[in-house]
Amino acid sequence: MARVARALGVALALFVAATSRPSRADDESDRAEQSFREGNRAFAAGDYHAAFDAYREAWSLRQSFDVACNLGRTEIELGLSRDAAEHLDYCLRTYSVSSREDVRAAKERFVTLFQGVRREVGALAVEVRPAGAEVTVDGASYGPAPLGHELFVTPGTHVVRAHLSGFRDEERSITAEPGAALGLAISLAALDANARPAVATTPVAAAPARGQRAHQGMEPRTIVVLSGAAASLIALGVGVGFALEAGAAHADASRHGEAAIQAGTGCPAGSPSPDCAALEDAVARENQSRDRADAALLTGAILGGATLAAWLVIPDLARSKTASLRAVPWVGRETTGLSFAGTY
Repeated sequence: MARVARALGVALALFVAATSRPSRADDESDRAEQSFREGNRAFAAGDYHAAFDAYREAWSLRQSFDVACNLGRTEIELGLSRDAAEHLDYCLRTYSVSSREDVRAAKERFVTLFQGVRREVGALAVEVRPAGAEVTVDGASYGPAPLGHELFVTPGTHVVRAHLSGFRDEERSITAEPGAALGLAISLAALDANARPAVATTPVAAAPARGQRAHQGMEPRTIVVLSGAAASLIALGVGVGFALEAGAAHADASRHGEAAIQAGTGCPAGSPSPDCAALEDAVARENQSRDRADAALLTGAILGGATLAAWLVIPDLARSKTASLRAVPWVGRETTGLSFAGTY
């Protein structure tokens, strides 16, 4: 990934040089351009710390796709995965539209860089109602909702809070995992009874009211599992019973066959010997019992497998209704971003 990142420097520098317009008289814009070019020189020389400082200075003065792209690739070199994901995401979302082949190729390489670093961080998508609520993560403010894009966070636990004057603050705790994407919706309750209540547009499982029972009766999952297990055991029991009956019939057939042999007559076709008749009846019973045992045992096995599958597939409402929703933020300089998450 590092070699890919370094290769991007040449392509992006050529593109910026070809498309740059005459600098404005604005001193801030001039300083941003100067810092950007210093960052390019430092990166080409392999001095990534100096390049990082220069690009950060340029970013503080001008939030543009070229600065974000170069800052992101430098942060990859320094192992700053979360920051790299944030800036490469901005880079790709605002990348210049061009028909030039070298520009499109450079973008594809930035996509590859972003996909690689994305696997190392968590992503959050958040929606807060009402609009205008300030969102903070771990105490740092990320601006008012709506935030409009994903937020990238380091793996681990983070605390997200939403605040708006006239409404109760809401706080969520989220646990981010590498490569995982989480979503969260927060709706603030009005302090003033006459105030217009906030309505969350994203469905979120609500916690049971205090004093209210979380569940009524037996869960569907429990009913299916218990019924399936009982049916499976019954079928297996029937199968064992028929298997024992087949064993007894086999013993009878052996006994009558030995008696016919000892009598010296054997059991030729049409023999009137009582032992031969009993032998024929025992063999028929054995075959019939074995067929029934096989069918019952197979049915029990199928029911057992289906019960296990149901236990794995049908959601456990007792746990899902109490699952915690959580959230965490991301921020750029010109644009502020936040995303929320939950455990499902």
